[in-house]
Amino acid sequence: MVVHDAYRIPVFFALEGIEGETLVTALDRKGFAVASGSACSSDSTEPSHVLLAMGVAPDLARGAVRVSFGAHNTLLQVTDFLTTLKNEILRLKQLTSIAA
Repeated sequence: MVVHDAYRIPVFFALEGIEGETLVTALDRKGFAVASGSACSSDSTEPSHVLLAMGVAPDLARGAVRVSFGAHNTLLQVTDFLTTLKNEILRLKQLTSIAA
């Protein structure tokens, strides 16, 4: 079913050196439902063919994370998400630098 009057903002981003699934798991543990890859291939570990077609490097595309905000999200929810995202990115980058 396609809803043409749905109000939502999809956000797709990737961070070099952080696997998308790792970030998805970290955010899930904090209570945020996000996904890696594209919506039509959520069970695939391959990088999004759309991002590859746009010229995104395969390693970066493999780390892509998808977030959707809807009309019912509050400013506080968005702020909480962004704060948690920042903290998890910093934590994961620390782990990556320790492992290197």
